[in-house]
Amino acid sequence: MRKGIVGVILAGGTARRMGGGDKGMLRLNGKTVIEAVLDRLSPQVDRIALNANGDPNRFAALGLEVIADPVPEPIGPLGGVLAALQ
Repeated sequence: MRKGIVGVILAGGTARRMGGGDKGMLRLNGKTVIEAVLDRLSPQVDRIALNANGDPNRFAALGLEVIADPVPEPIGPLGGVLAALQ
């Protein structure tokens, strides 16, 4: 049975250098950054999840599974990679 290829968008981080907030929700050429990534990633994978910490409901409109880092203390992008692998 084929399990398919899963893509995971790492959308965590505090965006301190960008004034805070969710970097992925910033607009770029009329779309959010996450929407632009989804457009490019979708044809290449069977399923997509989003790695982000905090309230997952803020991404509900995207219709993606949101997975948080599995470690209690922030370790940067490696926490997102670990979440994706699990």
